[in-house]
Amino acid sequence: MAATVRIVPQGEIAKGTAEPPAVKLADPASFFSRRAARFRSLAAGEPGGASPYLGLMAELADAQQAALAAHPPPQPLLAQHLEQCRSHGLPPLGRLDERAPAWRDALHLIGRRVAPRVPDAVAGLVRGLSTASEGFLEKLADRILILAGGTIIADGSADELARRMSTEAEVRWTVDGQRFVHSTLDATGFVRELFRKHDTAIADLEVRRASLEDVYMEMVRQFESGRAEAAVREFEEVTR
Repeated sequence: MAATVRIVPQGEIAKGTAEPPAVKLADPASFFSRRAARFRSLAAGEPGGASPYLGLMAELADAQQAALAAHPPPQPLLAQHLEQCRSHGLPPLGRLDERAPAWRDALHLIGRRVAPRVPDAVAGLVRGLSTASEGFLEKLADRILILAGGTIIADGSADELARRMSTEAEVRWTVDGQRFVHSTLDATGFVRELFRKHDTAIADLEVRRASLEDVYMEMVRQFESGRAEAAVREFEEVTR
């Protein structure tokens, strides 16, 4: 039986093609409540053992849902910020130093909801968070813990961990229209020497350092390739 082939005009193809959404966002009305239901289902199938822990996670997810419902909706990013992200090849995310203070209200709401249900081992921690100063909470929110192989291998703010890294920086520049790229451990000294040699002839100067995210993602790739111990050792070396 011969197959039928029809050539579809370009205009008809365009009409029938829908642009898929770039990101499928979770439904905020049920995001944490669905997680709570999942934890309770798992707890019911684990009498004893992990059941108390799973039950606590369900209570925490319920509290998170309540905090999300009470949290003000996020403000759209300014057009100027989006343009800066595009020009630097960055994702359109808010800056870390612009964290909305409303997160502390959400934390306190979660603490009030779970406090009557938490075991004695963590009750003091929950009370401490509910009475902590704003400055302490902000410092706590800035901290980054990186866990690998069951061991905490990095602990500090993003700036602190970045300063402890000894990775090379990539310097890019042009002189008289010719583009150059160079990797160096001393970007400041290298750029100073560039200006000493070329002065105002330098244009399009750009210094790129490996971010903490870059190193972390490399560690994850090594873990996935079966080099877990080497990944932990190398990350400890660059953050020591």
